[in-house]
Amino acid sequence: MQEPEDGRFVPGKGLIRAKDGRALTKRTHGTSGRVEVIDASGLDLPVAAMLRAAAAAGDWTGTDTDSGSTRIRVVLTDEKTDAVQATWVDGIAEVRMSGAWVSESGSHHVVNAGVCDALDQLEAEPRAAFGDFSAEKPTPRVLFFEALMNTDAPHNHTEISQGVLHMASPLHDLDTEVVLVDVKMPITGAERPVWGMENLQEAMEGGPIGLVCMTLLEGYWDGAIKLIREIRRLGCRARIAVGGVMPTHTPEHVAAHLPEVNFICRGAGETVVKRLVEILGPTDVDTPLTPEQRSALLAMDGLISLDRDEDGHRVLLSSNSAHTHIVEDLDKAPLNLSLIQPRHLLNGVELCTSRGCIWKCSFCTIMGRQTYQSRTSENLIDLLGRYEEYYHSIYEGPIPRNAFKLHLSDDDFACDKPRAAKFFQDLLTTPFRLSSVQVAIGDLCKREGSKVLPEPDHEFLDYIRPECFFHSYEDIPEDEFIHDQHNRRWSAYLQIGVETFTNREIARLGKGYKQSHIRAIAAELDRRNIHFTCYFILGNSETTGEDLIENL
Repeated sequence: MQEPEDGRFVPGKGLIRAKDGRALTKRTHGTSGRVEVIDASGLDLPVAAMLRAAAAAGDWTGTDTDSGSTRIRVVLTDEKTDAVQATWVDGIAEVRMSGAWVSESGSHHVVNAGVCDALDQLEAEPRAAFGDFSAEKPTPRVLFFEALMNTDAPHNHTEISQGVLHMASPLHDLDTEVVLVDVKMPITGAERPVWGMENLQEAMEGGPIGLVCMTLLEGYWDGAIKLIREIRRLGCRARIAVGGVMPTHTPEHVAAHLPEVNFICRGAGETVVKRLVEILGPTDVDTPLTPEQRSALLAMDGLISLDRDEDGHRVLLSSNSAHTHIVEDLDKAPLNLSLIQPRHLLNGVELCTSRGCIWKCSFCTIMGRQTYQSRTSENLIDLLGRYEEYYHSIYEGPIPRNAFKLHLSDDDFACDKPRAAKFFQDLLTTPFRLSSVQVAIGDLCKREGSKVLPEPDHEFLDYIRPECFFHSYEDIPEDEFIHDQHNRRWSAYLQIGVETFTNREIARLGKGYKQSHIRAIAAELDRRNIHFTCYFILGNSETTGEDLIENL
């Protein structure tokens, strides 16, 4: 964003000087402060104005405190002035300013400067502690969508998403019913209908829902709005929490533009949902948040909350919204397998064994880009053992073969080669076989230091044997392998994000290899009878017609 030459540059924000001399800064989403914004203006201000006020206060750290250690309350008043006042009220730094001025200011800079200047005038005083409040009883019923994203993959139509399973599992030790609903949302465009709304209605008839949890991608933003409207049309008065890629990357955009949402969560949802259930208790969106609940929500991290207080004023809480949650040790992440029903296994079981990706592809927007954490291979084999044991409790007769078809939804399963090699080896000691797994070209090449060589890593590839894969036991005609763009009932063994065969495009996409690497790996996989599917990106902002022709 362009900055005024005499603007107040917030510490920690990078200053960039453009070629024409303009001062630019790059601002991260969210702030490290813990800020409560109350709209007492009577103007029903847009959420964007409340976010502007929260950001102005959240960027203030004070002269002798760590960022986020002070609870700040911003009251937007009905006054017609640009004056900003700050006082201590019971250990809380309270800022009062005109709601209309905040909303109508042509730039956030004047608001930031006014708030920081007022807070800088405060003398040091004891600060109010943040609450650890929990309701006497947790939220009785919490609704999750089993696998909201509608794709062309057959297993998606029946599975329970691993993300949902991870979020719901920590509720196992609470007196909370997990309600799973099968509704499907098109990932992009309007050509795929939203279906399963009748399942939503059936879930509502089972009793009041206190919290609805939804994973949000930008591809089905409009669909999410329709789904929220349908939830309200059915009479559900639950609070609504959204998480996933879009709320993690652009929490303030989601808060400002997605109606009827109460919580915007950043990062790993399993670290947030349980605490929300404990704080909210048996309430609904028509029950104002108490001061104790607001204090407890402010003590959380990576959260933006929208609600009302006991006076009916709209309230926004920015709870260290610069933070993105991660699970420190995936081996210790609980999975409540009792949530899985036989209908979820008709086309196999999905596992997500890692999060993040070590590569730096320029187009990528996943959570955890250029970071990586995973379950150990030993933990995965133990987990598959738990699945097999659980199968014996839900099937009266023989376990269906498809229940042992394993979908790994990792962005890049093989970037940790020793772990992947051990898993491929140990998998053969179990009844499970892979339907498919996603890897990168660079994973399958030799390395010389940090350099990826255009030569197959034979030592690693020896572990990726056809018998590791579910469909290697089926008699599939060679012609069908070649013409696999047609509808089929089998999956490729490896899914590889090749993206393009053109060196210029490969460089633009930041893939870290060249056409020669792709040729070497394709030939070697073919020699080993390892069938693979290439993912492609047809074009980018700088793609030329010549690039398209060369790629084809």
